[in-house]
Amino acid sequence: MPREVRIVRKVILDEFEPILYKDDLVGGNIPANEQRVLSRALSALVARRLLGCTSQQAADTVVDGLLDCGLDAIAISDSGTQMWLIQGKWSDLGKKGFTLDDARALKEGAEYIDDLKFDRFNDRVQDRAAHIEWAWRNTVLKATLVLAVMGTNVLQAPVRQRLDDIKAKFNVNSPGFLDYEIWDRPRIWQAVQDDHAEPPVEVSAVLNEPARGPAPFEAYQGMVSVSTVAKWLDDHGVRLFDRNIRQALGLTSVNKEIIETLVRAPRDFWYLNNGITVLCDSTDIHVPSKTGPSPWELTLKGASVVNGAQTVASIHAAMRSHPDQAGQASVNVKVITTRGRPVDFGTAVTTATNTQNRVEARDFVAIDPVQRRLRQDFTIDLKKQYTYKRGEPDPVPDAGCSVLQVAMALACSHSNPELAVRTKINPDTLWERGTHATYEILFLDGAPSASHAWRSVQVFRAAQGWLAESRSERSGRGGAIAEYGDLLVVHLVFQQLPRDLASEPDDIWPQTLARVPTIASSALGWLIHEVDAGIGQSSSLKGALSNTEQCRALVGLVLVNLRGNTTVPELPAQYQAAEPSRRPNAVTTLINAGQILEGTKIIFKPMSVREHQWVNPWLAGNPQRAEATWVNSRSKPLLWAYDGERYSPSGLTTMIWAATGWPDHPVSVQGPRQWYLEDGTSLWDLAKAIQDDQNADGDEP
Repeated sequence: MPREVRIVRKVILDEFEPILYKDDLVGGNIPANEQRVLSRALSALVARRLLGCTSQQAADTVVDGLLDCGLDAIAISDSGTQMWLIQGKWSDLGKKGFTLDDARALKEGAEYIDDLKFDRFNDRVQDRAAHIEWAWRNTVLKATLVLAVMGTNVLQAPVRQRLDDIKAKFNVNSPGFLDYEIWDRPRIWQAVQDDHAEPPVEVSAVLNEPARGPAPFEAYQGMVSVSTVAKWLDDHGVRLFDRNIRQALGLTSVNKEIIETLVRAPRDFWYLNNGITVLCDSTDIHVPSKTGPSPWELTLKGASVVNGAQTVASIHAAMRSHPDQAGQASVNVKVITTRGRPVDFGTAVTTATNTQNRVEARDFVAIDPVQRRLRQDFTIDLKKQYTYKRGEPDPVPDAGCSVLQVAMALACSHSNPELAVRTKINPDTLWERGTHATYEILFLDGAPSASHAWRSVQVFRAAQGWLAESRSERSGRGGAIAEYGDLLVVHLVFQQLPRDLASEPDDIWPQTLARVPTIASSALGWLIHEVDAGIGQSSSLKGALSNTEQCRALVGLVLVNLRGNTTVPELPAQYQAAEPSRRPNAVTTLINAGQILEGTKIIFKPMSVREHQWVNPWLAGNPQRAEATWVNSRSKPLLWAYDGERYSPSGLTTMIWAATGWPDHPVSVQGPRQWYLEDGTSLWDLAKAIQDDQNADGDEP
């Protein structure tokens, strides 16, 4: 089933199946009945789009059934000046056509209405006969035959000729009275997308000292007050950055400097800032004076800030905290209109303007059509959120996931364990492009469906969750193998599950997911055994578990045992949990190793069930409460997005606990365990991996 057809199918069934008339479909051929329901739902969708009415009102227009005389729905405008006679035809393959017999049936239905022969119709038409007759007698009525067909190239020449003949017959005495229109697969798919699309962003700006861009294209540049720019973000939120390669990254040390400049020296801001670039679909311009210099008033339709998201966010923050001071500043704004330009022009501008400043390889996935398609499918098909721009807050786990989570899950699920090894060594390899590059393999060589991506993330989370929960049961090399080989364990879990996760029936999927912890436990047990048996107990673990050939061999051995249901070896006594020794300070370790770039996003995550109960509601009140950025400071490395101040991980964790009102929160806290990089690694785990690497035998320091 083609992707678009599958999504339309789910959408119209979700919307209309519960409210459609189905009493005549009781019993009989179940697959045939399902197709009838789909055709009715398709007719109702078209009726709703044409009438602009509610779903229930659209469902009430459906008259399909025995004695429908070729009419599946009859839709009439409130004014009685428009009537649509709809025939809906569903196809799971998306290849339905409209035949001569279909045209004859439609003609018959229209003629019976014209002759007021309502006795030829079923009860659903007869119940509406008075209303249909009232509209048909309206002297200004325009009637349209609507062919709603889930297919492409739906009209062959003979059928089109027959429809033209019907038009001609009805229009002899009333020119222009009857017409026909086609709702084919592309148009139906577009209607479903439009139902879930937000309206285009429209902003206004007054350009001081304005100038036009070079011919032949339409572009403008000038100074705009920062209060205007702040209002853009107030009015439209993150949608203002829809075409940008990333969202505003929150409070970073650089953004904090921008805010401080706006507050301390607003009149210098224009000189110290690179400005903002806005792409828009079209521009309305008003020049008050034709004879002398004056500001230009612009309305930008379909607007998006494609460069300068951090500037816009910083302006917005400064205007909220110090409007009188910051409001004195202006910023340079460049406006580029895409009207009349090649379809890829906007992407070229976005790419070029952002390569002039430091960006990450991940940022450019934001302009990949595959990612936009995945977000669309997550929204329409799954009713879930999917974020793929850096700076977008991750959805809460039940509500969706991010592109990073999907990429890591897909890398682990791939049949080649090398992708999991690459990702463990350096998560940035997920975004590499080119022959045999990870991103190409995961997203472009047969892009995943939203359903497969979401279920892959669920498996990944379940496996990682088990590894985290069982961490205290392991020590020494056993713990180190679990740390260095965690993504190999997840890979092994995926290899024990069905390859096509999306094909698992919805009622079976929870059972499949519930198997993950058991599989992960067996996989880790066998991995520890095979590492010791194959490479010895004195080998360097990091080196061994970073070697793709070595890992491929280990995976092969473990899979043989897993698939043979062989008893899992017990964890050696020396690998079982012992009294933990004191480790060096995690922050000091991270600073010394230079492992985290300044400005990296750090995320707070509650650990225990009780902590979730107290902390999650407070975090949900403002996404910035769970976000910080890394500053290379040994004492206070976290710049909290919520208040713009710096804290230690433990200090900020304690502060969050207190702010929630949690009455009996722990007195002591290991803060680095609660703050995470976007790839799901905690500061504590990263520091531990560094410390273990500094010990050749992998023992606890």
